[in-house]
Amino acid sequence: MNDRTKILKNEYTLFNNEKIYVQEIDHYHYKFVLDLYDKNIKDLSELKFVNLSKCNNVILSVNYIKIIENFNGLRNVLNLDLSCNQIYSIEGLDCLKNLEHLQISQNRIKEIPVEVCELINISTLNLSDNQLLSLPDCIGNLTKIKTFGLNGNRLKALPTSFQNLINLDTLYVFHNQIEEFPEVLCSLPKLSNLLLGYNKIKTVPESIGCMPFIHQLKLSSNLIKRIPEAIADLKHLRILDLSNNQIKKIPEFLYYQTNLSSLKLSGNLISNFPKALGNMEMRKLGDYEDPRYWD
Repeated sequence: MNDRTKILKNEYTLFNNEKIYVQEIDHYHYKFVLDLYDKNIKDLSELKFVNLSKCNNVILSVNYIKIIENFNGLRNVLNLDLSCNQIYSIEGLDCLKNLEHLQISQNRIKEIPVEVCELINISTLNLSDNQLLSLPDCIGNLTKIKTFGLNGNRLKALPTSFQNLINLDTLYVFHNQIEEFPEVLCSLPKLSNLLLGYNKIKTVPESIGCMPFIHQLKLSSNLIKRIPEAIADLKHLRILDLSNNQIKKIPEFLYYQTNLSSLKLSGNLISNFPKALGNMEMRKLGDYEDPRYWD
């Protein structure tokens, strides 16, 4: 503990004789911290004995928690990390009206309850590496969300209510079972980073040209056979990853996409790379990465 960290009033001995207290850590954005990382915790019932009225940052990652219920004592929490547990049931989150960041990745969640849609101040929501088959339509209520992590689930489609996520900047949907490109995303005015690799997408629609502010588009390891001409309309596009698909031909318009700084086409069915691609300032045609995890 350094000179910028101090223990606030009240110390508790809970969870197998662990000393529990809220710390004030100045260099944290949310500085009133309850850190219960990797404490072998199995349930949260004992937290009701802790005064958490001032706490705004709760870290409960890497434990053995299975059920989430009744967070009434955490009404002022802004950041909640429940990642790397064994959670399969979520209840009682609707009381966290001020919550801005929720990390609940690497659990066993199969269904998102409607009450999650009531967290209207959420800016970051990470549901990666669970067992989700679908998302509720009410997910469109989270109009303040900027970063949404859905990697490593079993999603086949995204609900049409995604069109309401007008502040969404970054969407991670790697390693799912998406079969059709989610055209609902083409109407999002602030979407800058779209990561849809490792799915079952066969076609990229021309409507993708309606995403004028897209900066990073990753569609690696799908079943795409053709690069749509509408890509030429994406004037802010810097990173385009179409590696490991079924593309046979590079369209001529790509030769002149001077805005691109990274173009990945390895692992396709292209026999010859045109010399004209040499005009691009910086190209990466042969390297490969596996960006499965949230970063």
